[in-house]
Amino acid sequence: MDVPPKSGTVSIPPFMGRAALGTESARPVAVFGLTGTVSIGEVGGGRSMSLKRISPEEARDLLESGEGYVYLDVRSIPEFEAGHAPGAKNIPLLHRTPAGMQPNHDFVAVCETALGRDAKIITACLKGGRSMRAAQVLLANGFENVVDMRGGFHGESDMTGALTYPGWAPRGLPVTTDASEDETYESLAQR
Repeated sequence: MDVPPKSGTVSIPPFMGRAALGTESARPVAVFGLTGTVSIGEVGGGRSMSLKRISPEEARDLLESGEGYVYLDVRSIPEFEAGHAPGAKNIPLLHRTPAGMQPNHDFVAVCETALGRDAKIITACLKGGRSMRAAQVLLANGFENVVDMRGGFHGESDMTGALTYPGWAPRGLPVTTDASEDETYESLAQR
């Protein structure tokens, strides 16, 4: 099994449209354990994409910088309601259903309407996999100011479940269960 390097550039093939959400045969590859820039490859028109991955502290600093960064929580609605970063906006990449996690086919459209393609976005999820996939989808669909927070809300873990890279909450960063109307998926999807 190939193990990705801890730093440097990792090439990931581009994924666009429905395939990016796992509804067709192609699926993006999540790279855990890497903070830095991840090369995603070429997309339409020969345009090259790269994804910057940042630590939870770097995410906090960007959110507090006054530069207009938005914490985009791509977890399911129940996961978001159980606790999230203050001010986070919830637009799930996948919806939790009785049949398991299912793609949110409105993900890109809701992001565009609620945030705008020029928004400065920090993607985050539970452990880092969904948010990296969400960032890839946004970049492939013309969003240009997207970074991914490594470790997500809870953190990366190994095969035994042991925490290997603490996320937002285990690092003692602020957590809330409160959400204003403009932070919930129900409200954001109606814009």
